[in-house]
Amino acid sequence: MGDVEESLRRGTTTVGLVCGDGVVFAADSRATAGSLIASKRAQKIFEIEPHVGLSTAGAVGDIQALVLLLRAEARLFRMRTKGPISVKGLATLTANIVHGQRYFPYLVQLLLGGVDRSGPSLFAVDLWGGLSEEKVASSGSGSPVALGVLEQGYDPGLSLEKGLELALASVRVAVERDAATGNVIEAAVVDGSGFRMVDKSRVEGILRKVPVSPY
Repeated sequence: MGDVEESLRRGTTTVGLVCGDGVVFAADSRATAGSLIASKRAQKIFEIEPHVGLSTAGAVGDIQALVLLLRAEARLFRMRTKGPISVKGLATLTANIVHGQRYFPYLVQLLLGGVDRSGPSLFAVDLWGGLSEEKVASSGSGSPVALGVLEQGYDPGLSLEKGLELALASVRVAVERDAATGNVIEAAVVDGSGFRMVDKSRVEGILRKVPVSPY
């Protein structure tokens, strides 16, 4: 399994965190195949439903297939029930799908979060379909570095703006310390108005304020 995973294009560092009024995602855009940078613009943050976002690390083909499947399942739920699926419900469905493939697994680590009647929430799904609800989470090869920044700066009452700054800073540090993380850093937020990607110029403006380590 380890050799197979190393040979695949994979996501590298994604983060998610719950703020007082929403959920923030951030990720780099580098995909690697061994020591090769296979892509400098890999998409790792996706809208699944208007109120739910997903960040991904892992094999690109598996990620693309799962995103399409989850979007279809969420829309079928909406058609059948005349209402949106809850964030926890979609996270549970995701975990069940991944767990069902455990003998021929999706090579993915997923963070799924959004806002519904219960408020903002974030869930992590591992390679085997394990599901956990988190306040801060990270996936990919740069996650140990990113988590150090997240846990040091996190507070449950963070505003979306402060949460966005923290998420971007954590990925920025991972870029500096993890060779498989790099290129463009992207971000998205989910609040009462729904899912939206953060404008590139806004991301760049926030990143300019993040100090770069001289070491």
